[in-house]
Amino acid sequence: MKVHDLYRAELGHQRMPQYYSGGTIPKCDIKPDAMNDLIAARLARLQACDPWSSEKAYHRESLERLCEAHGYLGFWVDPRDYLVHRVGQSFLYDVPIDKRGNLAPFAGKRVRVACLHSGAFRRHVRIGAVGEAQTRKTQRAKKADKPKNLRPPRPRLLGQDELVSTPHLLARFTGVWTRMGHRYAHGLRLQAAVWYARRFREWTGSWPQGTHEFIIKYGPTDEFEIRAPCGGKEGYCEIRLHFEARPAGAAFVEGDAEAGFNWFAMPIDDLLEGMN
Repeated sequence: MKVHDLYRAELGHQRMPQYYSGGTIPKCDIKPDAMNDLIAARLARLQACDPWSSEKAYHRESLERLCEAHGYLGFWVDPRDYLVHRVGQSFLYDVPIDKRGNLAPFAGKRVRVACLHSGAFRRHVRIGAVGEAQTRKTQRAKKADKPKNLRPPRPRLLGQDELVSTPHLLARFTGVWTRMGHRYAHGLRLQAAVWYARRFREWTGSWPQGTHEFIIKYGPTDEFEIRAPCGGKEGYCEIRLHFEARPAGAAFVEGDAEAGFNWFAMPIDDLLEGMN
């Protein structure tokens, strides 16, 4: 027995689609139609009939009326998007709550998709709810229901002339960056410094002092929205920062101003505002 034959045998019957789809219904999200109800029994009979027979036509018409009685909706669809190619195929699918198009009326439900008619380049399917969706993907909140800003406010950055008179936390980092990477490296270390300083304060009751090394997972997340300049959306980065807490304010010593683009100073009051 070949591998794909074993795969189909384990599903119970040959009603599952055998073609890849990344369209309306991704193949990775479908489930075998293992329900034991009247429609499943009629679908099995339809599969067992010889093609183009009067018996098959009779079972198909009976199944159409049965689906209508159970509230199934009918659509002519592209078989590549809905993964149905033969009359009698069926499967289960958990519809995400933000789904649009033909599946929008079933948002948040588990549905059965069944093929009842075959045409040139199109298939007629019946889709009906069979219960509540059970996958995590369908339980995500809609974008409109999410708070618009989950990130704590970012502190203001001080200029060198404000350091003497403003209590602040100074963070320094080293490195030589290209023009493209400088903005990314600076922004990532700024967000990491703010996040680490606030967490350190919550854990220990004091601000970090000296050199600290830690690893962050950058965004977009609830706390990091930085993205790599090459287009990557998220990843991990090892950060090394030298912190100096200055509750009474202090100026740079001579020579430190030359590395101005490798440091930032944040008012302590602003850091405290973003903490729980």
